[in-house]
Amino acid sequence: MTGLVKMMNTLAQWRRTFLAVALACLILISIGNISNAQDGRRVSINQVIVHEDGKSATAIVSVVDAEGKPLLGVTRFETYVDGELARQISTETVIDDKVGVAVLLLIDTSGSMSGEPLAQARLAATQFVYGLGDDDIAAIVPFGSEVPVEAEFTSDPASLIARIDSLEAEGQLGTALYESYIAALDIAAAAPVPRRALVLLTDGQNSAANSVSTREMALSAASSSGLPVFAIGLGTGADLDFLQELIDAAGGSLYEAAAATDVVPIFNAIGETLRSEYELTVQLPSSERTERELLVRVELPEGTFSAEATFSTPSVPVVAGDGSGSLLVPVAGLAAVVLVVVLAAFTIRRRWRAHAGATVGAGAEGTVLLRPNQRPQQAAEVGGGRLQVLEGPNAGASVGLGAGTVDIGSDPACDLRLHESGGAVGGIHARAWLQGRRLMLHHVARRRQTYVGDKTVEWATLEPRDTIRIGPHIIAFSIPDAPSPS
Repeated sequence: MTGLVKMMNTLAQWRRTFLAVALACLILISIGNISNAQDGRRVSINQVIVHEDGKSATAIVSVVDAEGKPLLGVTRFETYVDGELARQISTETVIDDKVGVAVLLLIDTSGSMSGEPLAQARLAATQFVYGLGDDDIAAIVPFGSEVPVEAEFTSDPASLIARIDSLEAEGQLGTALYESYIAALDIAAAAPVPRRALVLLTDGQNSAANSVSTREMALSAASSSGLPVFAIGLGTGADLDFLQELIDAAGGSLYEAAAATDVVPIFNAIGETLRSEYELTVQLPSSERTERELLVRVELPEGTFSAEATFSTPSVPVVAGDGSGSLLVPVAGLAAVVLVVVLAAFTIRRRWRAHAGATVGAGAEGTVLLRPNQRPQQAAEVGGGRLQVLEGPNAGASVGLGAGTVDIGSDPACDLRLHESGGAVGGIHARAWLQGRRLMLHHVARRRQTYVGDKTVEWATLEPRDTIRIGPHIIAFSIPDAPSPS
């Protein structure tokens, strides 16, 4: 028996060593290419569709080259949910899998669009409709000072083109940009297929006198919609700042059309992107969380690139039965027995982890290397370790460091809560934990930045008295009796 235990311990040690080497390579490759991924937007998650059972989800992903053209034939994806490697059920291109998309074309018809701009918009929309696949549907929604109320999704090109031909500029009555976008979200939500996209064309800013929606209301709706936006800002009068904020909140892409003649090729590029996306269906790890995090990595000849997205899952009650859904087991005694077994297994698992150690391996000088987004179950405790806000709206706030992780951000559930500061601070902006006398830091919030010194970071190892900058907040890491860094 003793010999068997020794053999199992030896195998476990070899396994941990192997994982450490493999994961170290993965992390180093990731860090080496992170700036290219951000600058080139090589991979993006356009939409996450959670299936009805709540146990799986499909991510609609775009992969483009340095010139922004879609790349086909990509075969190697890695997916992580809440930092845990997720099993991929299937990987298909939308062309191969015949996955239809519902596209809502939201076209500005205010007075400033009269003449050549609207003529080019009609031409672009017409070519876009002719490029739709057999499984695709679309709706044409004009807006100006009047807010759209409803629209019909159809796959009939003749009906769609008749609607396009009827578009007319309405005069100098202003543009209800914010309110029209919010209304378009409601229209898109009624589409009969789950894969959806919104194409927004405008040459102006929100200027309707009777508009009741604010910029903040529109951005909040974008953040919770799950609907990617392909926004086109035409000319010098378009509110590009708002369109970029819209993209940051909802996902998608922003296109700047300097002249009306640029609208047609932009529409063609959007159509090509929608026809070249990848559909990654993954199994969701069990979790009590309703707000989940997805990370997708893809290997290209130039390196490994990644994208992150957040999505929500409903609470799914556990129902006992025979597997057919027709028989429920309302026996409280059986449920109690199951609960006891689960709790016992959880306790044993925690004790084993405490004995074996929660880290998966160590790199140079003892730095622990973890999978991307992995939250360690336990960290080496150092009494009195602390993060303290030195500057910013929350100056003076602090949190102790010990076993486990610390979430930093504007979400009320964060351990170190920071003011959102105009969107500079994400809900869960960063995650930190102790390893020995060092702080391991992981940047979480997409499209925002975390700085150590004057450099943006995705992963970083901090020494005592090093500082982190998140928005206007300066946060210091300290351990009692730690020597000053040389």
